[in-house]
Amino acid sequence: MRPKHFSQKLSNTLGILIACVAAAVLTLTLLDLDNTALLVSLITAAFVLFVAFWSSLRSKHHDLEQSKDEFVSLVSHQLRTPLTSMRLFIEMLLDKEVGPLNEKQHEYLRMVEISTERMIDLVSDFLNTSRLELGQLEVKPQPAHIEDIVANSVDQLKALASQEMITITFKKPELPKVPIESNLYAQIVNNLLSNAIHYTPEGGAIHVNLEKNESGYQLDVADSGIGIPDEARPELFKRFYRADNAKHVIGEGSGLGLYLVKRIIDTCGGRVWYESAQGKGTIFHVIIPLSGMIPTTKEKS
Repeated sequence: MRPKHFSQKLSNTLGILIACVAAAVLTLTLLDLDNTALLVSLITAAFVLFVAFWSSLRSKHHDLEQSKDEFVSLVSHQLRTPLTSMRLFIEMLLDKEVGPLNEKQHEYLRMVEISTERMIDLVSDFLNTSRLELGQLEVKPQPAHIEDIVANSVDQLKALASQEMITITFKKPELPKVPIESNLYAQIVNNLLSNAIHYTPEGGAIHVNLEKNESGYQLDVADSGIGIPDEARPELFKRFYRADNAKHVIGEGSGLGLYLVKRIIDTCGGRVWYESAQGKGTIFHVIIPLSGMIPTTKEKS
């Protein structure tokens, strides 16, 4: 049931109940009957019927929403496996494990690799969004070097950035291991870097910094892109939201990247915020506690 239809049906039902109560009051008035108890009973009954019907609609709406999230989760999971296999075969071809490549073949394969990576990232966004909505996102932190995760993400996305003549700089620090869910942290980095690349004009620059401070392990992703308008601030981390200036640059987008960054970081006990001026670029800051990500378990169905 779509939210608009849900609200319309609720509004129609409320209107009918009000009309019934009004008719009862009018009847009592025309017949000159002073029956306060009957009137109170009618109003109470109407209210009880309304609450019962409203609860029923909400329950059906929730069930439909849950079914939708489960379907998206299932489809995303099934798509990720063949896409991962495609990426492995592309890497084998680029590494010339099955024979030499000419310049054109290498160029085309790099384009296919970039598109495949985009699809994998998109599928991961949908899958983790569904898991979050269903309470099925499980965080099992294991000690890892987050600088290696950031460096790997930077290396993966440099090909995409170079297509737009955008430079990415990252000076890899030496940090102690910290308990994190590596895949989730990689998705945070990938989403922030992908956004920075997509919304930075040709010839721009992206600077990535990672450090340990008194508050935790802080990641900063700074770009020289289009910036974020002030009116977008209240909505920026909401699901499917995209700022108007972002839509002008790229017509299509899932609107899930920053939503996922925010939800994952909140779930893991961290914090995300940003500084931006429209037309002057953006810096996103992500920090996780010194103790690492907070473990979470799946909610019971």
